[in-house]
Amino acid sequence: MITMTKRFKTSIFFILSTIIIIILAISIFRLHYSTLYQNSNDRLYLLKVLSDEIVYHDEVLSMSALAYLLTEERRWINRYQKHVILLDNALLSAMSGKPEIRELIKKTSVVNDKLLKMEEKSFELLKQGEKARALALLHNEEYGLLKQEYMQSINSGIELIHEYETNIKDKTINNAFYLSVLLISFILFFIIIWLFLIHYLSFSDKYLHNLVVIDTLTGLHNRRTFNKTLNRELNRNKREGRILLLAICDVDNFKLYNDTYGHPAGDKVLKSIGEVISQKSKRTTEFSYRIGGEEFALINSVDTLEEGKQWIQSIITIIELLDIKHENNPPSNLVTISAGITFSFKDDESSCNELYHQADMALYKAKSKGKNSFVEFSCI
Repeated sequence: MITMTKRFKTSIFFILSTIIIIILAISIFRLHYSTLYQNSNDRLYLLKVLSDEIVYHDEVLSMSALAYLLTEERRWINRYQKHVILLDNALLSAMSGKPEIRELIKKTSVVNDKLLKMEEKSFELLKQGEKARALALLHNEEYGLLKQEYMQSINSGIELIHEYETNIKDKTINNAFYLSVLLISFILFFIIIWLFLIHYLSFSDKYLHNLVVIDTLTGLHNRRTFNKTLNRELNRNKREGRILLLAICDVDNFKLYNDTYGHPAGDKVLKSIGEVISQKSKRTTEFSYRIGGEEFALINSVDTLEEGKQWIQSIITIIELLDIKHENNPPSNLVTISAGITFSFKDDESSCNELYHQADMALYKAKSKGKNSFVEFSCI
């Protein structure tokens, strides 16, 4: 996997920015539809109040007219006149909606005017002393039919307004629902992209870190971490009173191997050796490194010298048992390694560089002795 390119970063952040803008836009529309929904609820409530108000005023007019004719008391005519004005205002409020509603209310007003004229005529008859005719006028069939037509028109108008407002409310609910689903989808998408970006950046950082500390061919740690680990383990073993083993290993006659079999084959050999060393360095106190072309280093904390020597010998033996042919590496004519080892004890004042120099001198001795073996520095 290659590192994240500038173009890829730009694309990801552009997508995230776009999603944020879309989320904000959807949120604004969602808020808008929520406002519309609330307004629609408010209008439906006002409609119910208005409907009750119109019916109430109409009933008060009828009752006041009859009460005036029967009692001839002035308070009833005053009340009648007051509610005529209130009914007109209520009808005007109802006419503030759709054109169809205004036309229906205008038609209702015509019927209302006829009713008012008949009621006013009954008042004039009462003034003329013809009370019986006045009462008969408000009880005749024409007045009843007009009253019935008026109420039907009022109810039709109210139902039309209610239907109109209900449709708006339903559309608002549907739009708000779809916008909510869309909003949630984009938020989830944003979260997914954001988590992907975090994961990708984290993975890229880890990959870059590995490029610095891991040898890509063998998978072992490289020279950079070898120096740090050697210093840390040296100090730790001195504190704990344990023995530190440092081994420097080198593939025998590796240049001749490359010259004979080619560098790709040589890379396979290094990879195979790296796998063996890695498998033999699984414990928390065991560390393995590729520190040069065909050179490897191993660090281990042991309790006895014999334990450390057996560990190094097992690695040398396993690599020979890989049975990789190397005709220029007598006497086995197989790929083998040599190692130089040195130990550091609790009271040893040797530095990391000194230990490395000791192990390197021991490696040189192992090479001169015939290879495929290890030599301890103290035995030189």
